[in-house]
Amino acid sequence: MEGVYNVRATVHDHFAYHFKDEFPFKHLDVVAKGGDLIRSLCEDEVKQVVCNCNDIKSVGPDGVNFGFIKDFLGLMKNDFTRFVF
Repeated sequence: MEGVYNVRATVHDHFAYHFKDEFPFKHLDVVAKGGDLIRSLCEDEVKQVVCNCNDIKSVGPDGVNFGFIKDFLGLMKNDFTRFVF
């Protein structure tokens, strides 16, 4: 059982060393930008996000990707808009 604790400590130390300062998180200035988190989306913003996504990115576990949504956005626009909003 002692070997498990040694392995756990070694793995922890390895990742703690490699990731301690690699990914500094940016902080959001609540006064300046915080209001943008609660404002309503507009249809053009949603369309822009969908169009800028990689076609093979999966939307969910159903396997429907953004390529499919882009190809059929004209037909699915009302349903997709209702889903997002």
